[in-house]
Amino acid sequence: MNAPGEQGLFAGFVIPGPEKRKVLIRGLGPTLRRFGVGSPLEGTQLAVVAGDGRTVAFNAGWDAFPFSSVAAKPADFLAVGAFALEPGTQDSAVVVELAPGAYTASLNGTFDFANQKPGVGVGLIELYEYDNRSDRLSNLSARVMVGVGGEAAIPGFAVRGPVAKRLLVRAVGPGLAAFGIGAPLANPRLEVRDEGGRVVVENEDWNDDLPGAAAVRQAGASVGAFALAEGSRDAARVVTVSPGNYTLVVNGPPGASGIALVEVYELP
Repeated sequence: MNAPGEQGLFAGFVIPGPEKRKVLIRGLGPTLRRFGVGSPLEGTQLAVVAGDGRTVAFNAGWDAFPFSSVAAKPADFLAVGAFALEPGTQDSAVVVELAPGAYTASLNGTFDFANQKPGVGVGLIELYEYDNRSDRLSNLSARVMVGVGGEAAIPGFAVRGPVAKRLLVRAVGPGLAAFGIGAPLANPRLEVRDEGGRVVVENEDWNDDLPGAAAVRQAGASVGAFALAEGSRDAARVVTVSPGNYTLVVNGPPGASGIALVEVYELP
C-alpha cells in the first residue's frame, strides 16, 4: 500500500564500484490492474534520491515527458525484459546512469483533486540493471506498510546463473524506532517463497536460535548492514537459494499494523 508520509513506498539499493551503472527504475500503479490488483494508485510520482539527498531522477507519467534526459522508452523495457507499459498510463519510469553509492527510490500517488488529498493505493517499484556484470547490485530493500490482518511483500527478486547464492534476508520492525520511524511493526514474521509458493525459509525473532543468530550477525557485518539489537523482535535469516524467482513476504501479528523494512543482501 502506498500512502503519504511514513507509509509511502521506498526501495533502497546500492551501486557497487568503481564505474557508473545504467538502470531502469519503474513505479507502477494503473498497470497493476492487468495483474488483478484491485486498488492501485491512479497516478504515480517516482523519485530517485542519492545518499547525499540529491534527487537524481524524477518522473510522473512515463511517456509524458519524452524530451527528459531520464525518460524511459518502450525499447528500454524490451532491452531488460520488462513487460510493456501502455501509452498514456500514469505509471512512472526512468533510465539513469548512477555513480557507485547508495540510493533510494520513492513512489507516491499524485494529488487527488476531486477529494483534495494525496492519492492512496497499491504501488510497485521495479529495478532493472542494463549491465551484465559479475558485481551486481549488492543490496535491495523496501520500506512497506503492513496492514491489519494483511501482509506486505517485495513482489520478487531473481537469482541468476548456474550456482546457488547465499543471501541475508531481514524484516526490520522494532529496529526502525532508532531511525525515527514512529509506527514500526512490533513483531514482523518473514518468509522467503520460491516461484511455486513453497516457503524456503521463515523467521519471526532473529535471536530465536543460537546458530541462526550468529550467522545473521556475521553476515550483516560482512555487507555493512546496520546491527540488529540483541533480543529484538526483528526477523532475519541467512539462506542459500538455487537459481530462480523468489518473493519476500512480511506478516504482522493478528490485529497489528506498522512499517517494516524488508532487505535482501547477496553475501560474499
